[in-house]
Amino acid sequence: MEFWNMWPSQLTYLDLSSNNFDGPVPNVSSTLRWLDLSRNKFYGGISFLGQISDWSLSLLDLSHNSFTRKIPECLWHFKDLKVLNLGQNNLHGRLHTSIGYLINLEVLYLYNSFSGELPSSLKNCSMLTFLVLGANEFSGYIPIWIGERLAGLYALSLTSNQFSGAIPLQLSQLPFLHILDLSNNKLRGTIPSCLNNIIAMVDNGLSPYQNLHSYNGSRYIDHAVIKWQGGVREFSNNLGMIKSLDLSSNNLSGQIPNEVTDLLQVMQLNLSNIALFGKIPHRAVQTARRSRIARRSLEKCSRNVRSILAQFVNEPLGSVRFKFNPSMSKGPLARRSFGFARIIFINNIYIYLYIYVYYKF
Repeated sequence: MEFWNMWPSQLTYLDLSSNNFDGPVPNVSSTLRWLDLSRNKFYGGISFLGQISDWSLSLLDLSHNSFTRKIPECLWHFKDLKVLNLGQNNLHGRLHTSIGYLINLEVLYLYNSFSGELPSSLKNCSMLTFLVLGANEFSGYIPIWIGERLAGLYALSLTSNQFSGAIPLQLSQLPFLHILDLSNNKLRGTIPSCLNNIIAMVDNGLSPYQNLHSYNGSRYIDHAVIKWQGGVREFSNNLGMIKSLDLSSNNLSGQIPNEVTDLLQVMQLNLSNIALFGKIPHRAVQTARRSRIARRSLEKCSRNVRSILAQFVNEPLGSVRFKFNPSMSKGPLARRSFGFARIIFINNIYIYLYIYVYYKF
């Protein structure tokens, strides 16, 4: 308890993340502008936020703790707040309409036990780029205003809720969307054919630094848990480079629209556990075949070559983007090549690798 009563009178930055602190949080400095208590063992309510009296908080990260109860009203007074991460706690209740006062919000992460419909006032948070509301009990239709008013989103995750109705066509109006996860809901209808209007999933768009937020010399990097190659992984530094579309485990039906094959930049497409029928679009089969040939060819590379590549490519093989390059020559000795691209993050610098490997049939 003495620890919490010894804050400097003008403390503006407090980062206690990734430790083993536990217990309730009784007091915080009234002058804070940055508060990160993530990845500890804190519990109890979060009413201590009311002690920050000048309302100048720009970042609040309480994720990965055991905080409980409802969100206090005082939270909605922080109109300078840009990052709000309350994920991986046990907070509950309805999301108050006052969230619409947070007009400067860029990141909202709420993996908890919230319920009810999304308040329409959330559309006032038009600066949002990262909206993760998964693993709650939100219900009703997915609001069309997400696509109409939150045009800057690059990540939208509504997974594991109780949303129903059709997938709004307006979501295809989000040009920068890299991650769209609507899995594990009660959505009905067909897969919208207009998804190929999401420019970032069709063409190379969006800077890799979109998931990096800087405030007064301090940095915050978005992170998200994504179902990836049959498992679940947390992405952070390279999150801005991930392009994923997950509609699995819903009540969708119909055929896969041909337009889905236009999503050339998508690294992972998950349409499992839904009632689709008909044929897989021919272009999708061709793409999968080329990728499979490339993977098999990589296995034929010498052990030395593979060990060299492993120094640069430290992700699972399935996340590699392959491009097949047939040569102009013909016959049994015709040489073929394939290349793969990789984005890695070293010393805060994104590096794009494109490597060709040649082989003979």
